[in-house]
Amino acid sequence: MLSERGAIVEGHFILRSERHSQYYIEKTVIFNDPVWLYSIARELAEKFIKVNDPEIITGPETGGARLARAIAHEIPGTSFVALADATQMKDKRVAVVEDVIVTGTSLGIAIETVLGASGNVVGAFAIIKRSVDVINFGEGIGFACLSNIQIPDYDPEEGNGCPLCNIYFIPLTPKEKCMMCHENRWVFSRNEDARSICGACIVTLASDALP
Repeated sequence: MLSERGAIVEGHFILRSERHSQYYIEKTVIFNDPVWLYSIARELAEKFIKVNDPEIITGPETGGARLARAIAHEIPGTSFVALADATQMKDKRVAVVEDVIVTGTSLGIAIETVLGASGNVVGAFAIIKRSVDVINFGEGIGFACLSNIQIPDYDPEEGNGCPLCNIYFIPLTPKEKCMMCHENRWVFSRNEDARSICGACIVTLASDALP
């Protein structure tokens, strides 16, 4: 379903974790469709969250907060509380949610914030986990997600580095779009000064250059 809705795009990206990947999950596709967002929130609530009997739903401001609001709407008796207002979580049962996780860093920081405010974390939840690594959020804190998509990502400073970098393209953030065809595609650039163009246009340019 993610692919059909254009939520999985291909290119050469720097993730929030600063790791590089050939694929990026465009979360705005989910958040810009309220019907789909609340459908996902309902599924997460029914499958994993309700059974933990939370009183508060929260999540990182970068994406989890919007999902948390939708989930709180789907579970009677719960409320959304932003992490900035964590003092309200003292002695409360709190579910911490995120949209997409790779290393789990942002979700882990959110959990630490809740615990630091003396809240009781009943579990960590996400729509998508896009790594093969087992993520541990602490003793007694379980994790569940709707989909585990195993997409390789690379540390450019480790081992052989990023194979995408090794083909002479620099990675760009997912906000860049093709400046040649102006299509909703994600892009490459050969150097810092080059125009940012998509893979399809690179192939077209290469073909035009052939005798």
